[in-house]
This record gives sequence, structure tokens and C-alpha cells, in this order.
Amino acid sequence: MFKKILFYAEHDKKQIYIAIFQCILSVAFSIVPYFMIYLLISRLVNDQAFTASYLVIIASVITIALLLESILYVKGLGHSHVFAFQVLEKLRMRLQEKLEKLPIGYVQDKGKGTMKKVYVDDIESMETLLAHAVPEGIANLTISIFVIVSMLVIDIRLGLLALVTMPIALFAFFYMFKVGKSNMADYYTAGQHMNNTIIEYINGMEVVKIFNQEGQYFGKFKESIWNYRDKTLAWYRACWPSMSIYTIMFSATALVMLPVGSYLVLSQNAELSRLVLIFCLASSLGIPLLRLISFIPALMQINYKIEGLEGVMDTEPLQTGEETFTGKNFDVTFEDISFSYEDEAVVNHLTLTAKEGETTALVGESGSGKSTLAKLLVHYYDVGQGSIRIGCQDIRGLSLEELGKLVSYVSQDVYLFNQSILENIRIGNPQATEEEVMKAAERAQCLPIFENLSEGIHTIVGTRGDKLSGGERQRICIARALLKDAPIILLDEAMAYIDAENEKIISKALKELSKQRTMITIAHRLKNIMDSEKIYVLERGNIESAGTHHDLLEQSSIYQKLWDSSIKSENWQPKGSETG
Repeated sequence: MFKKILFYAEHDKKQIYIAIFQCILSVAFSIVPYFMIYLLISRLVNDQAFTASYLVIIASVITIALLLESILYVKGLGHSHVFAFQVLEKLRMRLQEKLEKLPIGYVQDKGKGTMKKVYVDDIESMETLLAHAVPEGIANLTISIFVIVSMLVIDIRLGLLALVTMPIALFAFFYMFKVGKSNMADYYTAGQHMNNTIIEYINGMEVVKIFNQEGQYFGKFKESIWNYRDKTLAWYRACWPSMSIYTIMFSATALVMLPVGSYLVLSQNAELSRLVLIFCLASSLGIPLLRLISFIPALMQINYKIEGLEGVMDTEPLQTGEETFTGKNFDVTFEDISFSYEDEAVVNHLTLTAKEGETTALVGESGSGKSTLAKLLVHYYDVGQGSIRIGCQDIRGLSLEELGKLVSYVSQDVYLFNQSILENIRIGNPQATEEEVMKAAERAQCLPIFENLSEGIHTIVGTRGDKLSGGERQRICIARALLKDAPIILLDEAMAYIDAENEKIISKALKELSKQRTMITIAHRLKNIMDSEKIYVLERGNIESAGTHHDLLEQSSIYQKLWDSSIKSENWQPKGSETG
């Protein structure tokens, strides 16, 4: 386990070796006072007088030993913390590099709570192992072994007598480790589930309150916390009995050693001075051995946390290359595409082409595969079979950065950072001037948004853009895509929350843009795509039919049904709202 972490330490191992050495010396000095006590007791039982100078020497040695113990302990932990934070930094950097190469779909499927737990909580918890458990654990174990060997060398009978409770304590120790480890998987999984549930609950709190669903969703929230509590208590309950036996057995040395040892001394089978010395040494064992047990929870948890980290690190990265785009056109071709999600086929041997200079629309009922095709084009996932080409180049040969230059993607799940509107739009082109940003914002009908804000385009939008409405957030994301000025524009329900008047103006602007670009649109409002040069109707991951709006009204029953539903939803009015 420790070797796995040392792999990330690279050239920083010197710090931990120094820390271990200093902690060993620190623990060694902590035993010196017990040896001084032995000298005092030995002198007392042998009727030797105490001189002032002798007592001063004993007191000075104890004081110096305690000072050195503290100094070395602090310095050792200083080195171990430097080592720990260097390793944590490298772990996070490695994880960040890995996340950049992973499918975005993988991160979304895992859940924000799980990824946050791995990236923040689990890595942070390794600080306890690296900065404390390793140097202190090794030091306490080393000194304990040294003391045990010393006792056996001084007098093997008294030494064994001092250790008579150790087999029981060690059995309890290893049994506790075994039982605790068997419960750790449930405990760790419950923690991940609780993290995901908490983040989901917080993110969805507004919707939950609006639709008066506090009871249902707060119930899930409480259930995840109670489940975590139950798994935590189950883990501790499994360990408590063994932990108690371990602690008692190491503290019970005197109960066995003093009566039997006294008998041996009185029967002249052992020396009193040796009994006193071994008793002092045995007493000194308690602190380091009990210190060892304090690291057991961290040691049992850390293995699962390393496995969770390695699970991310070992995940198959996206198939990407280092090619630059050299195509002569920006036609997008899905060639015999198949894709499955968790063994469920979502797209089946689908082939279609979106031509440059045209608007291509994808329509279909929910679950037909529309959004999946969009995510495959922007390389959220690798295709299971077939290829996606821009021009004549497979997107798997392009780097994600190169692909990002070619495609502007506006999804139905809009996201704004807690920055100004200007900065959020400028993400599309960080080098753009404020004038260029304003032009893109005007084309996306964002100017009315600025007029209602005291700081205009410089207004901070809040976390996830919470200070704006859904339609306003979508318009800003469309402005971001327009500013990027990519040759391929991919809109996945990008105008779902935009009012009819602004939708009409934006659609006109996008139509003008499509004359020089490849435009792919996914929409439920079919009036937004009725002027598209090519419309593909999807059904269960296949193309049911393709053509223009008028062709499909005559040829496709699915399209007719979708069109009727779209018209009814747009013409719907509450009862009593009719006039005349």
C-alpha cells in the first residue's frame, strides 16, 4: 500500500526517511525517563543514599530527554508534512492530467459527489497516513521491538513474563484489523453515496421547493445520511471489542508481572534490580503500542481510498491523437456508428451526414439517441463501433484541443461560472475584445439582459448563473458559441427556455451563420428546425426517415406525431384564457 503512494513521491522520498529517523530518536528519548526511574528505584531497594548531585543529574537527564523527544518529534513531523503535501500535490496534478484525458461522460456518470470525494476528501485524508501514521508508526514499532528484545536479553524469564499478555493483545489487534476491513467497503460506498445525494439535493433545492417535493427528496437526503451513520457505527461496533481487549491486555502487564516476579525474587530465582528494570521497560511499551492502534482506522480506510484513486487513474482514456485538422471542408459524417451505455444499446449502426453550409436537424422522441450523437461528436465518449469524421479526418485522430476549435457546442444543460457576463461569454474566445463580445451578445439577443442589470455586462451572475433566468442563461451560452466562431455549431435544445420573440430573432441570426458553417440542431420545438435543409428522424438509435420538413410530414408517421405534439404545446392555453 505504502509503495503505491511512494510511486507518486518520485524524488521527494528523502523527506520521509529523515522524518522516520527523527521520530525513532524521539520515541527512543521518550523511554529514557523510565530508565532513570529504574536507576532511582534500584538505588532505593539497595539502600543506597541519594545525593543532591545525583538527583540533579537524574532530573537533568529526564528534562533533556523530554526536550529532545519534543524537538525531534516536531522536526520529524515537519519533514513528514512537507513530504505529505508534496505527494498530495503530485497526486492531484496526476489526477487532473488524467481527468483531462477521460471521457466527460465518465465523470458525469460517476457523479459530482464521488469525484469530489476522490479528488478532495480521499487525497486529503492521505495526509494522516503520510505525515503521521508512517513516520510515527514505524518509529513506535521499531522502539517497541527494541524494548522487547532488550527485556528478553536482560532476563528471558522476566521478559517473557512481561510479554505474557501480548499474544492475546496481538490476536485482538489482527482480528480487529480483519473485521474492520470486511466492513470498510460498505462504509466507503455509503460515504460516496451520501456525497452524491447531498450535492444533488443542494443543486436541485430550487426545483424541489417550487414543486413542493421537500418530503420526498429530503427523505432521500436523510436516508443517505442515516445509511452512512449505520455503516460507520457497524464498522466501529465490529472493532470496539477487539480494541478494548488490545488496550486492556497491554495495560494489564503489571497485574501478572508484579506478583509472579516478586515470587521469583523472594525465592531468589531472579534479581530485584532486573525485575524493576524490566517492569519499567514494560511500562514504557504502553504508549508506543497504544499510539500504533490509533492509526488503525486510517490504515484500513486508506487502502480503499487508494483503490478509488487508482480506479480513476486506470480508466481507459479517450482515443485521441495529435493531428491538426487539414480537411478541405467541415462536413460531419457519422459512419456506421454504434454506442452502448452500460450494456444498453443507444445507437445502432447509424450513418448520416451534416453538410457544410447547411442546417441539419435531429428529431425524435426522448431516448431516440439525439443527444447521444451530439455528445459523441464532441467526444464525451468514444464510439463503440464505426467512426465520426470532420471532412475526411476521424475525430479520434484529433486532440481534444483541436476538436474544440472546430465545434461550438451549446447543450440543454447550460453552465455559467460565478463571474461576470463578459467573462462567461469570453470563454468562447479568451482573446476577444469587449466590442467583439458585445457583437456576439447582440446577435444572441443578450442586450435586453444587460439593460435590466445595474452593472450591465460586468454583472456577476452567481454560482451556475443563479441570478439569471433559464432563458437568459441560454442566450449567454449561445453568445459564447457565436463568439467562438467555430466552423461547426452544435445546438442541443439550446433554445428550450427562450421566449418566442427572442427565439425567432436568434433563429434568424443562426440561419445566416449556417451559410458559412455546418449547423447541427436538436430540438423538440419543430418550428425551430422546419427550414433545415435536412432533417433526420431518429427512433431507438436508428434513422427512421430523412428529408425536408414537407417531405417528412408526408412520409414519416413519427415526424407527423412529433409535429402535431409540438403545435399543440405551442397553441395550448389555460381554460378561461380565450378571448372573444
